[in-house]
Amino acid sequence: MASWSTSGNNQGIPNNTVLNAIASNIFTAKTTIPDNGQLLTKSRANQYLYIDTSVAGYASKTANQIVVKSNLVGTIAPIAAFYSASSCTEACNSGSSTTVYTNNLALNGTLFSDQQLTTPASVGYYSIGGDCYTQTPVPVTGLSWTTTVSNPCNSTPWEITNSNYTIKYYVSDSQNCGGTCGSTQSGTATATITVGGSNVNMGLDFSGIGELQASNFELITFKLDGVEVADAHAAGGGLQCQMGPVVKTFTQAPPYFLAANSVHTLLIEFTTNDNLFHVGSYYEVDLSFATL
Repeated sequence: MASWSTSGNNQGIPNNTVLNAIASNIFTAKTTIPDNGQLLTKSRANQYLYIDTSVAGYASKTANQIVVKSNLVGTIAPIAAFYSASSCTEACNSGSSTTVYTNNLALNGTLFSDQQLTTPASVGYYSIGGDCYTQTPVPVTGLSWTTTVSNPCNSTPWEITNSNYTIKYYVSDSQNCGGTCGSTQSGTATATITVGGSNVNMGLDFSGIGELQASNFELITFKLDGVEVADAHAAGGGLQCQMGPVVKTFTQAPPYFLAANSVHTLLIEFTTNDNLFHVGSYYEVDLSFATL
């Protein structure tokens, strides 16, 4: 079984890989999915998963055609709820009916008013299935990434998950290490966030797998308001096609203080710098926000 993260964007997706994606909180299931290697068709994808059926690659297929990874964009199952601005008791007994969405309800995560998880629901109390959930003001709003790609080998290398708090760039395998890509691969991701009514600390971390041939030839940088505060890069070591964990460097150590009601621009830049020594490589940025 191939995992969702290692599947190619133009690769057909079997049921057992879909189950892996559900376990990784990439999709929400509508029903029980067989644990087998049968490839998803357009009709079965919509039968099994909450997905965005307006995605061009998905919408253009016939019902029995096989869908590929890039055709599938998850949405979140709507959850009927009751809302009250004053108490859990009112929410459970007599609150006004509404609809909210979440991908983290088990951990009492943020509730949203849209399936894309970009607009937090109103602050207050919600009753879902008889349980009460408190929606407090979210630390920041506007965390939505605009990406660019310069990559002849993969037009969709960016993967954005975890309510936009995690963003990852997948590197296609290079020709000199048994892959098909003979080009430099790069891209950018930009977001503008607005801090709520309280001061916030922003956390930042990196993870990934990079080449062990030459240091810094794969490089991801993070800039806060135009100032580079951290990067992650290939470790190097002259080991040709071997791969290993990326090396993290913080010019300014996190967390980063963001004042209440301030606006900030986040910029991520990634490049392989050359077309060599890439096997299963990826670079990931993870953000967090804590109200002070």
